[in-house]
Amino acid sequence: MESVPLHRHCRVCGSPTPPEDSFCSPKCAHTRGQQVRQQRLYTVVFVALTIFIIIALFSRV
Repeated sequence: MESVPLHRHCRVCGSPTPPEDSFCSPKCAHTRGQQVRQQRLYTVVFVALTIFIIIALFSRV
């Protein structure tokens, strides 16, 4: 059985990369940065909306 060289996979596209790298290219690193920012925005919007709904429900009581 052949030995597979030590490697990791790109966090975006899954291509094999050297063990010290997380991304195979600057394009994938940029894409991941955009994904993280978008996920953070969705989280902030979700929390704000939840707080707004809770305040709206309790202000009617």
